[in-house]
Amino acid sequence: MSRTHVLLVADNGTPHQVPPPAAKSKGYKLTLYEGGVRVPFVWWGPGVVPGVDATLVQTLDVPRTVLEVCGLTSPCGFDDSLSFRSTLSGGSGTRAYAYISRFAPNGPSPTGVLTIDDWAVVRDDGIKLVKQGTTLSLVDTNIDPWEQFPFPPSAPGYAVALVDLQGYRLSVLGPAWPY
Repeated sequence: MSRTHVLLVADNGTPHQVPPPAAKSKGYKLTLYEGGVRVPFVWWGPGVVPGVDATLVQTLDVPRTVLEVCGLTSPCGFDDSLSFRSTLSGGSGTRAYAYISRFAPNGPSPTGVLTIDDWAVVRDDGIKLVKQGTTLSLVDTNIDPWEQFPFPPSAPGYAVALVDLQGYRLSVLGPAWPY
């Protein structure tokens, strides 16, 4: 019996010089939109149930999952990584939120000021909050995968989702951001 696992993960998005994969696509590489962050991911191996699964997973979840599949643990690191091994065998996912950021400078700045502080948080139910410049937009990627029609602030549940998603971001970064 084979114990070999094969993982295939694509790069995040298409460069701006290449036409978008679909005319409606919003976002390329280096953006926070689905066209820049949603990537194909394939895992094949013993115990993996074939099929398509839309469970929320981030690339940073791969190390912990690989370790768990191999029956190993890490003595340090991977604190933000969540294993999705249960998903591979047909179970449910464990990641409730994913945080995506684009910031500059990456490291100490002589001025101490961020020149880019764009980010997005998406929940496992597809509700996504994107901060691009000074604009916040809330979308449901399940019904609007191209992120063309943000919810108006008067939409039912808008304020609750806004507080929830911004709260998750704060829990990830901590109140001292930018560091």
